[in-house]
Amino acid sequence: MLLTSPRNSVPAHINLFTLLDCTVLLVPNPQPPTISALTAAHKLRVAGVSNLDELISKRHPHYPYTKTFDEASHEPLLAFHNSGSTGLPKPIVWSHAFAAAYIKMTHLDPPSGYKSQDRLFQANRLLFMLPPFHAANHCTTLCNAIINRTTIIYPLAAAIPTAQVMVDALKHTTADVAVVPPTIIAEIGKDSAMLDFVAERLETLLYAGGDVPQAFGHPVACRMQLVNIYGASEMGAPPSIRPEGAWPREDWKYVVIHPDTGVEFEHHSDDLHELCIVRNPKFESWQPVFKLYPDLQRFPSGDLFSPHPSKPGLWKHQGRSDDIIIFLTGEKTNPTSMEERINSHLEVRAALVAGAQRFQAALLIELAAEKALSAAERAETLERIWPTIQEANKDCPTHAMIDKSHILFVNPNKPMLRAGKGTVQRRPTLSLYAEELQALYADAEKVTVPPSTDAKQVIDVHDPENTSSFIRETITKRTGWTQFGDGDNLFLLGMDSLQALLITRDLNQVLADSEIAVSTVYTNPTVSSLVSAISELSAMSRQSQVFYQQARQQVIDATFQEHKNSIDNLVNNLQTKPTKSSAARIAGHKKHTVILTGSTGALGSYLLQVLSNSPSVSHVYCLDRALDSSSTRSQRNRIRRTTSDYPQIE
Repeated sequence: MLLTSPRNSVPAHINLFTLLDCTVLLVPNPQPPTISALTAAHKLRVAGVSNLDELISKRHPHYPYTKTFDEASHEPLLAFHNSGSTGLPKPIVWSHAFAAAYIKMTHLDPPSGYKSQDRLFQANRLLFMLPPFHAANHCTTLCNAIINRTTIIYPLAAAIPTAQVMVDALKHTTADVAVVPPTIIAEIGKDSAMLDFVAERLETLLYAGGDVPQAFGHPVACRMQLVNIYGASEMGAPPSIRPEGAWPREDWKYVVIHPDTGVEFEHHSDDLHELCIVRNPKFESWQPVFKLYPDLQRFPSGDLFSPHPSKPGLWKHQGRSDDIIIFLTGEKTNPTSMEERINSHLEVRAALVAGAQRFQAALLIELAAEKALSAAERAETLERIWPTIQEANKDCPTHAMIDKSHILFVNPNKPMLRAGKGTVQRRPTLSLYAEELQALYADAEKVTVPPSTDAKQVIDVHDPENTSSFIRETITKRTGWTQFGDGDNLFLLGMDSLQALLITRDLNQVLADSEIAVSTVYTNPTVSSLVSAISELSAMSRQSQVFYQQARQQVIDATFQEHKNSIDNLVNNLQTKPTKSSAARIAGHKKHTVILTGSTGALGSYLLQVLSNSPSVSHVYCLDRALDSSSTRSQRNRIRRTTSDYPQIE
């Protein structure tokens, strides 16, 4: 059985089906929208799967299995796929021998002075938040739960793995430990109330599938045991160990691999080392990777690590040697195919996809024409290139698609860095443009619709018909779906976290008085419930705005009075005729040269008159936007009956 990611593109699915000779497609009810596209592109028989209640309640006849382990050891058990080094995922088939070796590896006793991290999720209650197509799911369930009598707790079907889903689960059941994607760690690290709740109910949080930004992981590590699990579909998760004694909270990003696994870190570049597994006769019975690749003597993982600056044996994951991008969600993509497709455009010299530790991908484009572009020229160029980007988007998973708001043109004075043979150096170039990318992501988060009097541009959230119509249009725009009902659960239909994020941004741009968070979409997964939730949020927002406006007006009034008093004092002082003694002091001191802005305005014209009459001012420079400000000033001053002739101003 192949467990494939529903987020794969149709070409990726078809490639896997062809390589594994898949003929039957098991689907839930309701069917995801992509099923029709898959069956149209590949000959498959579709079989529906009963829901969980039916599977549990129905009595099934005994299925005899008579093979011995030796007879079945090399037969397929499960099939997964990797992220793909050529842009398309490749299948990975676990045999019974692979699973047996992995189970044996996870039960290795730790060396003296160390304790095993694998014991943290054995023979206890484990809340598991990774998707079922992830190899870690079956490392934890098939190879852990059955052998170690670990109780596995799953979220509800179609629930997007979020911190709120985990919190809701912990309100209804108990758990000792949870295994989560990096996004959940990031959510908890940003919400102190949520962190308090989780820390009271869990002893340990383990994350797998990607990296967690330091700023988000540190608060969590300070409150509980935060553990980084490293693994790969080809080898499972090698057992990690920790020194006995106090939990090293500051080293939560680092792993210490058990020395009896055959793991070696081979130098790659700079301080980066590639994790490799070397076949060893002493360890071979618990080295599952060589059950998958029996002809290899050494398996290079492609994963790059850097050593701890002061603690030998501790290693931190730094990415992939084959340029795989790992998003904050834990999902991965190989950007090679997309970059090659965009590079085919005549105006593009090079394209580079970014997105590590982000929710979505961004695109850097280096143009063939080495000249600086105005804002208008950039917009026109983007429109010409955009059809090619759209074509590239069609062949990549949804979580890796490029949005128009996440495209950055490279400065011709700061070109992409290249190796001696002319290829773009990915990591150095992304480091070179780190600030620009940070600004790009920040600006995309703050996108708002400019003020408009066109009623079509802003929709009243208290009009349920127009609101639901716009929400349906937005869902179709972001998912491509055309057939779904207002009461259909969007996540059961296949919506993913990135699509939910983009839909949230679209709604906030057009719906008036709305402050919608992506969690609102998660907790209101139908069009009908989302319309009701948005209306309620708007009503609450308006109530709070009344109090805000009152407080704001008080601040404005106080500030205005303060500046008015300052101006009155200034005018009074300047208009006071100098005494003989003060005139002598003024004459003995250097006179002032004043720069005045806004001299054509109502206040500026009176300030200009006072300054020109002051004996302490020798010259006034007026900085005004209009080229004909002098004639404008004279004309307005005649109306205000103030002086029009100022010989000492420019």
